[in-house]
Amino acid sequence: MQNKNESLFSWGEEVYISKKAPLEIRPGELVFIVGVMKADTKFLQKEYQVAFGEALYTIEYMDGTDRTLSGKYLSRNNKD
Repeated sequence: MQNKNESLFSWGEEVYISKKAPLEIRPGELVFIVGVMKADTKFLQKEYQVAFGEALYTIEYMDGTDRTLSGKYLSRNNKD
């Protein structure tokens, strides 16, 4: 289990959007980690539905669009 103060993924890493992610997050797509931050405010906790201190990731899709999300929607393989 992830320690809420540790990041599961690193900047520049190629990962996939989990197949269990909501459709608007584009399940199964290959993305790049382009930013990592901590949910260190109540606003971020509420906005991304994560625990205080949990890592949030800014990802970039192959088409150049980006978004910030919880690591629960990311996977190192395209099978999850």
